[in-house]
Amino acid sequence: MTLATSQIYYYGINEKTLETEIFSFAYSSEKKCYVASDCQTVLCDEFVREIKKEVLYLRKVSR
Repeated sequence: MTLATSQIYYYGINEKTLETEIFSFAYSSEKKCYVASDCQTVLCDEFVREIKKEVLYLRKVSR
């Protein structure tokens, strides 16, 4: 059983460019899996702040 309206928000870091990545995925009943969504991503300030801190740390360490 799945929720037809469920979504996943991915907060991550591109390892090559050391930039933040935020993507949203929506469940597709037709494909029976999550697919990239065109909908507006809901930003969670706490997640964004932690990702930015991690990016700063990785940039400092990689120098």
